[in-house]
Amino acid sequence: MDLVAVRANADQLPDGTGDAALDRCGLLLVGPGRPHRAGEAAEATTLPVLAGVDWDPAAAERINGRERLRTSLSRLMSSRLVRSGRGAVAELLAADDRRRRVLDVALDTTVLSGKGVR
Repeated sequence: MDLVAVRANADQLPDGTGDAALDRCGLLLVGPGRPHRAGEAAEATTLPVLAGVDWDPAAAERINGRERLRTSLSRLMSSRLVRSGRGAVAELLAADDRRRRVLDVALDTTVLSGKGVR
């Protein structure tokens, strides 16, 4: 998505002004550096970059079902996309934990469990 479009719509996010400071609203970059680095994206949109996943179109096509899975599931699970996705989930859970500690209250909109994330 175009950074200008993201910036134009950032203020329309629910409680957008206060939540960005609490890591509730932020960006997930797909292929950091393709074409924007995290710092550029954050500066242009005024939203923090919470996480990123690697650019891996072949694995994305397999996960999406558009390309027949020719490799084993274990090989797909070790792809750059899936590995970086696990890291992104961990970063998002950490951001949620920081936000909850700042608010000192468990909100019903928080991620409830990190089970299954390895």
